[in-house]
Amino acid sequence: MHYGANYKGFKETMYATKKGWITLVGMDGSKVMDVFEDTHWLGHFQFSPIDSTIAMFCHEGPWNLVHQRIWLLDITSRSVQPNYRQGEDYCIGHEFWTTDGKIFFDNRRKGHDGTITVDKTQATIKEDATDQVPFIGLADHEGTILRTIDLPYYCNHYHSDKECNLIVGDEVEDLVLIGISGREASIETLCTHNTSWSTHQTHCHPTFSWDNKKILFTSDREGTTNLYLVNVPDHN
Repeated sequence: MHYGANYKGFKETMYATKKGWITLVGMDGSKVMDVFEDTHWLGHFQFSPIDSTIAMFCHEGPWNLVHQRIWLLDITSRSVQPNYRQGEDYCIGHEFWTTDGKIFFDNRRKGHDGTITVDKTQATIKEDATDQVPFIGLADHEGTILRTIDLPYYCNHYHSDKECNLIVGDEVEDLVLIGISGREASIETLCTHNTSWSTHQTHCHPTFSWDNKKILFTSDREGTTNLYLVNVPDHN
């Protein structure tokens, strides 16, 4: 494993010879159990919020090099299946469960590795290789696409409100709110986050509170990595 600056060794780790495990640990200390093993770099494990026997994980690495990012795991049968089979030019990542059990994902399209460095550039791709329009999508737990929305903006992470009508994203310098309830997305700046992007710990990863009233994010704007809360404007 490579250590150092943000995304140092990202591509090299993906190509390295390795084994990955998904391990379940009982919170009461009663059991530890490996439920899946693979030779890929496994990450981003998330239980479904509506069915604890289903979970999601990813094959990690630069988005433009990973052939299939999102996978679903049936914990009971220990079987896996791809969620939303990727096309040749897809660069997919930052998947998460919505509160009602849908899977949100970001598709940057060809030429994006899904990273940002302290130099405010991608780690493995120096220039955009296409004029394809990025999009976000919602899929069900069987991989059926329910909706896609063109999103010609560059945010490093997204998260949705409870109703999935509004998403928050972290641009290079700002947090933005993006409305996705209509046919086209609309964007407005919420605040400046001023993070350095120097390490993974300084990623903003903005997240809505459960009541949609606040957004929690990370920044080292004052020299030390801290958590910050910002109020969400009334969009009613």
